[in-house]
Amino acid sequence: MRAHYCYKAVNSDGRVVRGTVADLDRGGARESILAEGLYLLRLRKRSALLIWLGKVFTLERVRNSDVIEFARSIAIMLRSGVPVVQALRDIALSTHKSLFNEALLDIGRDIEQGASFSQAFSRKKNIFPDILIRLSKIGEETGRLDKSFEDAAAHLEKMEELYATMKKALMYPIFAVVFTLGALLFWLIFVLPNVMNLFTGMNLALPLPTKILLISSNFCREYW
Repeated sequence: MRAHYCYKAVNSDGRVVRGTVADLDRGGARESILAEGLYLLRLRKRSALLIWLGKVFTLERVRNSDVIEFARSIAIMLRSGVPVVQALRDIALSTHKSLFNEALLDIGRDIEQGASFSQAFSRKKNIFPDILIRLSKIGEETGRLDKSFEDAAAHLEKMEELYATMKKALMYPIFAVVFTLGALLFWLIFVLPNVMNLFTGMNLALPLPTKILLISSNFCREYW
């Protein structure tokens, strides 16, 4: 089972980079970091519990916009002739999200160990959408990974725009429902009791709908 290690290193530009790497042992983690062209400054093991708690409390997650940017970036790099593993490492080092960084580096290591591109991506289904994994498999079979990633980015971008449009369209109905419920509660809690006191003071026989309203008003006042 892989352990997680935190590292601090310096890249070829002299910039300090931090990240996490998953490997079977400390030696393997060190070799993986050195293979990325980094000069290692510090390496320490990190417990899985701390990693999980950090992700929960920081609410770190990979957004669709991150995946779209990744797909476009790797498509351009592959078209320029950059090797797949090198492209993954360059993109990983440019991101500030440790979850995304770790996923890309893991995919690069899996490819180096003999896994296909789509197989490596399918192991990260919690981060990458199914459409990206399927199109990457098609790209492998056709020899056009760059085109597959362009198509995936375009598809995800359209879905993101559709989601944003639906979200905007639903804002007014949601606001109307919330405002109506608020007005109803105000009427039941503050207005209706005063009207009911007037009727009860006159000793009038109340019809059933009025009694139901009175019970609803008393319930809201007592429990809400």
